[in-house]
Amino acid sequence: MSKNLMEILKSSGYPNLQTADFSLAGFDAYINNRQKSTQGKGYRSYINSCVTLALYKILFESAVHNPGFVIIDTPLNGLDDPQEISDDATSELHNFRDILQHAFYQTLIRLAEYGQIIVMDNNKNLPELPSLEGKCDLIEFTKSTKRGRYGLLEGKTQDDFQDQEYVENEIQDEETTDQEGSETEKVEVDD
Repeated sequence: MSKNLMEILKSSGYPNLQTADFSLAGFDAYINNRQKSTQGKGYRSYINSCVTLALYKILFESAVHNPGFVIIDTPLNGLDDPQEISDDATSELHNFRDILQHAFYQTLIRLAEYGQIIVMDNNKNLPELPSLEGKCDLIEFTKSTKRGRYGLLEGKTQDDFQDQEYVENEIQDEETTDQEGSETEKVEVDD
């Protein structure tokens, strides 16, 4: 796991990378002998994404039952937060933010040979990558019924789920009323 993590961090542009270890005891990553929790939010998110990709690669190479895909949600979430700078090491990492974004997505392209990679990310985190063209399907969720695709479930909007929740609550209320009525009838019969 540590070997794969080191390879993925290196290919995805982690600056001044010297060591990458994964502790099975704590199920956590240590980068340059620093525990992941000492990093800022964006770099923790980035490291978690790299750990996920390292595990994905192990499953492809060794697992009897390889799922053949991985889903990563906002892998670079928080990298754009200027409040992240807390010490010299994090400040140095901050200078490499743009390089990290580009290199991370290039790494995803390379790892796609192992199976399907599904990434959900915000537009602000997506670097301009002409090399993505023809290698992936980019679907933008617009939350608009007039432009593009509304959301993950094609043809469904937020209103559809609110209506469904209303129906489920109505059914649950009816079942509760029926159960209460049945208990009352039992009490009357027992008298």
